[in-house]
Amino acid sequence: MHHRFLTLLSILLFTFAIACSGDGDPEEIGDVGTEDDAGVEDAGDDADDDTGDDDNDDNPPEHCFDGEKSGDETDVDCGGSCEPCEVGQSCEIRTDCETMECDQDEMVCIQPCPDNCFGNGECVDGECECYDGYLGPDCATHEDDPDCPNDCSDNGECINGQCDCDDGFIGPDCSVEDTGGGDCPNDCSGNGQCINGTCHCDDGWSGIDCSIPDDNGGGDCPNDCSGNGDCVNGSCVCYDGWTGIDCSQQDCPSGCVNGTCVNGNCDCDPGWTGVDCSIPDD
Repeated sequence: MHHRFLTLLSILLFTFAIACSGDGDPEEIGDVGTEDDAGVEDAGDDADDDTGDDDNDDNPPEHCFDGEKSGDETDVDCGGSCEPCEVGQSCEIRTDCETMECDQDEMVCIQPCPDNCFGNGECVDGECECYDGYLGPDCATHEDDPDCPNDCSDNGECINGQCDCDDGFIGPDCSVEDTGGGDCPNDCSGNGQCINGTCHCDDGWSGIDCSIPDDNGGGDCPNDCSGNGDCVNGSCVCYDGWTGIDCSQQDCPSGCVNGTCVNGNCDCDPGWTGVDCSIPDD
């Protein structure tokens, strides 16, 4: 009797153990696997999305094209992360502007000044307003620098006592209009101005090509050649159209072959006529 009871108890325990080892729905187990797979797929999708965003980092944001001042823009569709703004539009820093110049008082983009005024002035509407003691369109000249002749006649800039003439003007004071009237001999040797093919020598030089120093011991010329010629070894070499020992008389056509030249007109001798006194007076 006791033996049969033990046998029956063993069978029940064995059956119970088998039942316990089979717990759990196969479908539920499958569902768990599916959720894990889905998690991996979601992570992959997120990675793809992140990669896509990185590819578009160089492109301006959409708000840069909405026709409104939005996002980090300093003006409508410009500045910040958008394209730089034009002159006159609002800005906060210099990179907000095409010109790379942002007026920190008005907070607008401005036109830059020549050479940034060399640090000797303020740039206002594209023009330099020089600090005290500085001059010139770019504030490059200090007022203590040597003066230039005639202040360069307003046709050039004075730099260290010498005129840097504007286009179309020449001369030590930029007073002579450059008409392009022809070449001069030896380019006036660097000692004069070429005007209509004739050298006008600087002080201290003479000769047709301004190559002869005036201080060569040759002596002074009468009336300094009246400003109408060069003094060469004490004698005047008159420019075209002038004559006389001091180049004070206007020259006459053909030299008045039969008369006297008086202030550019021929005073003909008796029996002769014509502008150059070359026609017999019948």
